[in-house]
Amino acid sequence: MIEDLDGYYDYLNHPAHIRLELEGIGYLARFEAFDITDSADPEIKAKIKQVQARHFAEHPEIAALVAQATSFTRPGSEDTTTPSS
Repeated sequence: MIEDLDGYYDYLNHPAHIRLELEGIGYLARFEAFDITDSADPEIKAKIKQVQARHFAEHPEIAALVAQATSFTRPGSEDTTTPSS
């Protein structure tokens, strides 16, 4: 269980998670990310999106791999976009 957004950021940037993204994303036809939370914060979706955007900004090689997927669904969104939009 991840306790807060700092923990989520740490999870995204853990070396094992980075390795999984770098080695695994190329096998995906569709990249769909989702997060489940019990937070009562009405801004939690936006905050999660910020953490993900920061992750992609700090790891452009991962963002580039995700951008090559046929589709990418961002957490908290119905839109299918690229990670940089």
